[in-house]
Amino acid sequence: TETGLSRSAAADAAGGYAIRLLPSGIYRVTARRVGSAPQEQGPVRVTVGATVTVNFTLRDVAVTLSTVQV
Repeated sequence: TETGLSRSAAADAAGGYAIRLLPSGIYRVTARRVGSAPQEQGPVRVTVGATVTVNFTLRDVAVTLSTVQV
């Protein structure tokens, strides 16, 4: 991003998320979920006082897990 900021947010059960109090600027937004391919969108222009919506549709992918010892 042009601001150099990095923020994280967790989605709710319906997939909604919010990242509040970002300064104006241009951002790239990335969505990740275990079992899905990450998706990135941008540039996303954020201005103070405005609401910006960025929607994602994540694709399922095969995940190989390492051996787990108990």
